[in-house]
Amino acid sequence: MFTRRSFESARVAFAALAGFLIFAAVGARGQGGVMLRLKSGDRISGIITSEDTNRVVLSNSWAPAITIPLNQIVRREKVKLLPGSSITNVVKVKAPPPPPKKEWSGELQAGTDLRYGANEGNIVYGRLKLNYQQPYKWNSKKFFKNFFDYSVEYGKTEDVVSSDKMYGSDKTAFDVGRRIYVYNLMGVGYDHVLKIDLNFEAGPGLGYHLFSTPVLTTDLEFGMNYQATYQSDSRNLQDFYYRLADNVGWKITKRLSLTEKFEYFPRVNLTNFRIRFENTLSYLLWKNISANFSILDFYDTQPAPGIENNELELRSTIGLKF
Repeated sequence: MFTRRSFESARVAFAALAGFLIFAAVGARGQGGVMLRLKSGDRISGIITSEDTNRVVLSNSWAPAITIPLNQIVRREKVKLLPGSSITNVVKVKAPPPPPKKEWSGELQAGTDLRYGANEGNIVYGRLKLNYQQPYKWNSKKFFKNFFDYSVEYGKTEDVVSSDKMYGSDKTAFDVGRRIYVYNLMGVGYDHVLKIDLNFEAGPGLGYHLFSTPVLTTDLEFGMNYQATYQSDSRNLQDFYYRLADNVGWKITKRLSLTEKFEYFPRVNLTNFRIRFENTLSYLLWKNISANFSILDFYDTQPAPGIENNELELRSTIGLKF
């Protein structure tokens, strides 16, 4: 005759047997498992036999029913359970590889300054930036990178040419350590208003990733730079320079960002120097369209005759990123 106690014992035994048979049947095929990572740092693997809004019940080879509060589960991972598997005898299912990082990116900028009144004039300018990065096959945290930058500007004030220049540069960089990289920089251009018919520069250097976060990036660089400048008065300047530079990117808010680039070129004999500085504040207007305001400054201790040492320019553009 069954008593209440014997009935409860039989029910527990039946549940344990059913859980074991289910786990053994699925485990024999090596599939259907899950690993739960808990807030305590523990990991528990098995087969989910039931679940509600407050708890999850697992069954595995050493316990037919393990109740785990839902608020203690940090993450779930699909696994393949081998026959007789427990916490330590688990074969993980390989997750699909992450999508490849975007290799190419770029930005196209265009702007114009119109002036009407006592003095009439207009200046138009455009700029194209193309960036490429490729992680190393043996280390996805190190990159080969290439930066191409091309800009052109032309304008007149009172029918007199007030701006006529072009500059293009290409820079390659190779990571050689966790923070250290080597680079090579080449550039060519002209500025007819500054009486520069042609300017050419090239040189290698060493860089250091000072900060590399989603909000702030800062690179410091030191290298050598050969520059050849051919001026319209037939004076040619060719010499070697040191190059000290920094590149800063700061994401101030989700829409507002600041970039800064500074280059200092002292001659090897330290008698003269050149400075290039650019600071750009960008505001994302819509999706990949931004409004940009830039301050550009160029200083040369040996300008062409009749030309000021310093040239300062304020520029506003609309940019399209792709």
